[in-house]
Amino acid sequence: MSTGDENSDRGDSSEAPLQSAKLFMADEGVAADCLVLSLSNSGAELQVSEDLTIARAVGLLLVQEGVYFDAELEWRAASAARLRFKTRHNLREPVPPRLNGARALWLRITREQLQARLRARTRPAGE
Repeated sequence: MSTGDENSDRGDSSEAPLQSAKLFMADEGVAADCLVLSLSNSGAELQVSEDLTIARAVGLLLVQEGVYFDAELEWRAASAARLRFKTRHNLREPVPPRLNGARALWLRITREQLQARLRARTRPAGE
């Protein structure tokens, strides 16, 4: 299993600001929005829609980092969920063919965010 720093354990939680992410249901090929509440090298706690059915085997796409994790659902309570990471994939490098959809989505979102920032910079003052 590779999740970055191999010397880290469950106690290495990062209290970074909340970030949006995409949760991929491995079997159904469904992607859903989620919010990362806490993140460590071993897993993540998420806020998800209470209506969302989460498969046991999932993927988590961290758009800002360009990283995809193969993960497993540890627990779920209403809109909260905890994932345990199994494998980390850097989407800036070649990925297994099964991750082509996640990588394409990441590239599209990243491109849209960049275009929005460029448009904001080129707007005349007062608009």
